[in-house]
Order: sequence, then C-alpha cells, then structure tokens
Amino acid sequence: MRRPTAVFWGIVTLEALVIGYMLACWHSVHAGSERLSRGEWALAARDLRLAARLAPYSSRTRASLASALVAQAGARKSRPPGPAQMSAEDAQDRTALLQEALTVARSAVRVRPIDASAHAVLGRVLRELGRTAEAVEEYRSALALGSHPQVSHLGLGRNLRELGKLAEAEASYRSALRADDTYAEALSGLCQILLARGELCDAVSLSEGALVADPEAGWAHDALGNALVGQGRAEEAVPHLRRAVSLSQDEPYAHFDLAWALHRLGRDGQALASLERAEKLRPGDSRIRKAIAMCHQAMGAPQQAFEELLGISADAPEDIDVQHELVIAAKDLGPNALEQALSAIREAMGQRPDKAELHTAMGKALDELGRRDEALMHLRKGAQGAGRSIYAQREYALALARSGEQRKAREVLDKAAMLARQRKGYLTAIAGDYLEVGAPAPAAELLERAQQEGIQIDGALRARLGKDTVE
Repeated sequence: MRRPTAVFWGIVTLEALVIGYMLACWHSVHAGSERLSRGEWALAARDLRLAARLAPYSSRTRASLASALVAQAGARKSRPPGPAQMSAEDAQDRTALLQEALTVARSAVRVRPIDASAHAVLGRVLRELGRTAEAVEEYRSALALGSHPQVSHLGLGRNLRELGKLAEAEASYRSALRADDTYAEALSGLCQILLARGELCDAVSLSEGALVADPEAGWAHDALGNALVGQGRAEEAVPHLRRAVSLSQDEPYAHFDLAWALHRLGRDGQALASLERAEKLRPGDSRIRKAIAMCHQAMGAPQQAFEELLGISADAPEDIDVQHELVIAAKDLGPNALEQALSAIREAMGQRPDKAELHTAMGKALDELGRRDEALMHLRKGAQGAGRSIYAQREYALALARSGEQRKAREVLDKAAMLARQRKGYLTAIAGDYLEVGAPAPAAELLERAQQEGIQIDGALRARLGKDTVE
C-alpha cells in the first residue's frame, strides 16, 4: 500500500483550514445575530466585527454590524441620567460608534449595491447622525430594490416627518401598514401626523383601534390622550395619559403630555409635579421649562414665571412660543417687565434674524406699552415674513382691529382661517377673533368645522356668536 504523499496531506490540510474558516465565520455571524436579537449590543458588535474580518465581502454581515453599532450608540444615549446629561465620555463613545457604523454601512453598500438591507441600515445611521435628507435617499434606494419594504417604509416615513413632508410621510406609514395593520411603530407615526394636522377625530379612531388590539400600547394611550385634549375633553384624556406614564416611566414627554392635560383642567399643582419629573429625565429642555413657567404663572407667581422665561429666551432664542409667553408674563408685571421682555426679544432677533415671528413678539410687547405705530410696523413684518404662521397673522389682525382698521383686519384673519382649515388647528380661537372684528358669519363656519373634528365649543363663545348673529 502506497503511503500518502505530501500533496495529499497538503490538500487535507487546506480542506481543514477552509472548513475551519467557514465554521469560524458561521459561528461569529450566528453568535452576533443571536446577541443582536437579545439586545446584547456590545457583544454582538464584537462577534460581528470578527465575522466582517473573516468574510470581508459579505454585505449582510456588515449591515448587521452597523445595526449593532447604532443600537450600542443608542444605549449610550439612554443610560442614566439621560440624554441631556450624557457624560463627555458617553457622548464621545456614541459619536465614535456612529462614525464606525457609518463607515461599515457605506462599505456594505459598496460591496453589494443591490442589497436593500444595506441601504436601509445606512439610512438608519444617517438619521441618527441628523443627516435626514441623506437618510431619505437611502430608504428610497432600499424600497426601489424591493426587499424589507415594511421597515424601509417606516424609516422613510420617520425621516419625511422630520423634514415636515407630512403628506409623503403619511403615504409611507400607510404603505408599511398594508403588510401588517397592527405594526405599532407605523401606527404611532401615522397618529402623530394626524395630531400635527389637527385631524383629531381620525387620531382618536386610530388610537382607540390600536388599544383594542393591544391595551398595553403606551403610544396609543398617549396619542388618544393628546387627541382628546385637543378636542377640549381633557378630563377624559387624563386616565389615558396616566396609563401612558405608567407604561413609559422613563419617557419625559409622557409626563409632559399628562401635565398639559392637568394644566388645561386648572390642576396646576399636579401639572407642576409631572413637569418636574419630566425635567429630571430631560434637563434643560426648553419646552418643559416653558410649561413649568406657565404653571407658575397660572398659580399666581408671575415674577417667577417671568424670570424662568427670560432664562429660556436666552438659551433658546428661536423658540417663538417662549417669546410669546414672555410678553404675557411681563404684561402682568407692568412697564419695567415689558421693557425687559423687549430687550430679550431684541437679543433673540440679533441671534436669529431669520425668525420673522420674533417681530410679532416685539409688536405685542410694544402694543402693551402703548407704542401702537411701532407695534403695527413689527406685527406687519411678522405677518409678512412668516406667511404660514397662524400666530403671526392673528396678532397682526387683532392689532389692526384695535386701531380701527376692521376691513384690513378681516382680510388678515381670512388668511389665518385658510391656514387653520388646512391644519384643522386654532379653529375656535380664530372664530373668537372674527367676533372681535364683527364678522359672525365666518366665525360660525369655523365653529361648525371645529364640531366636525369633535372639538368641544366653549359655552361663552357660543353665546357670543348667538348675540352677534342676532345683532
């Protein structure tokens, strides 16, 4: 019997090496995928890094690695004490992880340009980096390639919503729901769009339907509560918002939404307690700080509210609502406070000259000081520069009415009403404005539209409308 030759043993060794290599690849990919599914992001990234080195031409492995890195970066952001108080080390780690994820995801697309999952993961990474428009293009590429359409439609919808393209975002969410009409993330996104557009009846129906399918869906309790508050049904909203808080204790805006409903009911002490919990979870958030100031104002502490709003104005000059509330708080404190508010608004205008609505806030302050001609000039600039701002149009119209220019005030209110009909918001407020300028017919039409949206009409407003109509 002939002895095996060196060539034979060479072939056997080579086969063993190939089998070992393949087993190592399989083990790394399998272990990484298992850990990814269990939420063990750091360990998953470790295994998938090894798999990517062993199989450099596998786009799927690289896409999985990018997903693990993004999830690991997200874990850095959500670690106590919260995103607004991330340590410098955590913030640095998160940035490094996202940059690595971007490099890996781009390489996955280069390795296999027709891999839809690689484009979808790249879109997710870009969104985390705040590059929303680029993320949209990657999700569109993923959809054009036809794989994983549900996830890609969801990602596309989220990014389009952030860009303010609500109609396109709605279409994407609805496409994601065609395959599974219980897809919670898509239902939540769609509900947010309905709320943003003021389509309150549809938002109520959608969230109620989601709660029938899953009574423990925190997002649905929160969305239903917000829709009910928008309809003037804050008392009915509170139980749903409390349930949303119990299901999402670490979500600051669940506490915020509950606080807003309580504030609408005049329970400002309870609202303040909820807002303080929200601020602990998200310190420095201007929206939460502004709501705290509003509660202090409602509780009879205008000086405290004013000082808080001055601080927020300095930190967030682009927040138009803060400047508006600042003027309201200053009005209760007298001319000196109004002059302080004017100085704060001028400073904000210096930092954000592109924000035309700051002219509106300045005009309101000047109007309260009796400087009517200056006020009208700024209010006109605000209305013209922020043509789609209902707030700017309303304030300008009411100032015109106070100056006796009723016909011009009516024209400006007509523009505000057109915007309100499109967004289905401010309907009752603008109806009240029409009554201020002696125009009951359009007021009645807006109130009818509000009723169609399920919005409860204040009895005093109905009484005013009836009186003006008779007169």
